[in-house]
Amino acid sequence: MANLWRCLLCESLRDLFTNKTYAMSEVLISDQLERRYLNLEYEEYEQLRQQRIQDFFVNYNLEDYKQFFEQCLEIQKETDRRNHNTSHLPSQVARVLIDLANRDPQLYADVLKYYLSFGNILRINEPQLINYLIKILGIDKTSEILNKADYASKRKWLFDFYRLLSQELIRKEHLNQLYSLYKETEVSEIPQELNFVLKYQMLDENVFINIIEILLVNAPDNFNNFYPLSLLFNSHREVNTALLNLFEKDLNLLKKAYFRVLKNGYHIQIDQYGQNFVYILNRDPEFILEYIDWIYHQKSQPQLYYFNHKRDYSFLWRRENYEKIMSQIIKYVYKRNQEHLNCGYISLNEFFILSADGKDNETLWERQDHILMKLLEFRCDDIPFIQFIFDIVTKFSYERRRSFVDFFIRHNKKFEDFKKLRLEPSSWSSSGSWVPVYQKRMEYLESLLPLFLFNSLAFLQHKQYVEELIEWLRKEIEREKKRDFMHD
Repeated sequence: MANLWRCLLCESLRDLFTNKTYAMSEVLISDQLERRYLNLEYEEYEQLRQQRIQDFFVNYNLEDYKQFFEQCLEIQKETDRRNHNTSHLPSQVARVLIDLANRDPQLYADVLKYYLSFGNILRINEPQLINYLIKILGIDKTSEILNKADYASKRKWLFDFYRLLSQELIRKEHLNQLYSLYKETEVSEIPQELNFVLKYQMLDENVFINIIEILLVNAPDNFNNFYPLSLLFNSHREVNTALLNLFEKDLNLLKKAYFRVLKNGYHIQIDQYGQNFVYILNRDPEFILEYIDWIYHQKSQPQLYYFNHKRDYSFLWRRENYEKIMSQIIKYVYKRNQEHLNCGYISLNEFFILSADGKDNETLWERQDHILMKLLEFRCDDIPFIQFIFDIVTKFSYERRRSFVDFFIRHNKKFEDFKKLRLEPSSWSSSGSWVPVYQKRMEYLESLLPLFLFNSLAFLQHKQYVEELIEWLRKEIEREKKRDFMHD
């Protein structure tokens, strides 16, 4: 008898402390501990939860759903307070509504209409809800409901509506409304996808171009998360494969979009192999100079944002006409650097850096050496230009650097010109002792000495000059060894 009373008491306490809102949260919110306890796979557990949702809400009417939203708001507040996953509850409420749409379409339409008039308090973003509404009420009534109410994420819902419209149902008014929506929407609310716009080309063949123009006008110059334009240059998406036809008559707009994406730092992710760069270059050979001018302009601007144009330019070195393009780049950068010393500076070395894992690097290095040596031969007495070239050469391997020194002295034997060249990089770094760094520098300079033997008289000063550099390094090594000994 005592055990019976204990059980009845426990049930009374459970009923007292377990209210309807708590019971509902048990149905809505996933419990990983329960899944482990029941030893269910993910799909099996989700089927169990779906069945619970169907059983729990099977007899709900409109008034019940109104109270349901109030209870969800209460649950959401508690979820926010505890810093739990805030997106989980809205997705589960959407799941409840989808179940209702399959069970009672008319009630679903009434419930969703009420929910939006209630302000989308849970900030649900589920396109399927709109899709069901279109199937139940048609596009005109759905459009009326979505436009009439004032609710959170309204523009997101409207974009989803225009995105979900099947092509055969699209009318001119929908296109005009879509244009207006793009013009009125903050950049942060614009959908990432652009390919759905292609459905509207049957009404306006320039729809894609027009929307890109709107995006470029509305987006701030320094907006760093402008995905719609960056996705335009993603080669794995439909919009990218349609570039040739879409921008055939407006290549300048494509350039503007590309530069905007580069400015916001997306080129590393979206144009890693330069496929979009090459696409534009193939249609406008002068684009390479326009690109360089654009880089200078960015570097001359007040430092309101960090701009970095470093990228792998291997795709330019792989082109059949690489010699023409790269010679053009070298000469133009040299000219611009000379003219605008105080208005930004481009390091030509950026165009010579290849990917460390490039399988064809040996071939590309040979191409680089061929172009540079050809320029050295043609302008061997133009020392400022030769200095400019050697600033690049100092970043090369020892073997390549040595070959350039050899090439130069065979075409220009003047010691005064040789002395003006930079034989080593302008900066060094060390982790720990400087002795290994000095030793490698000394080994490189010693490798240059045999170059002066084939005409020892003509290159006597050259040899002495390099020997002086070697001797200085030798002394530095001794001093560094003493410093290392004192610090041990």
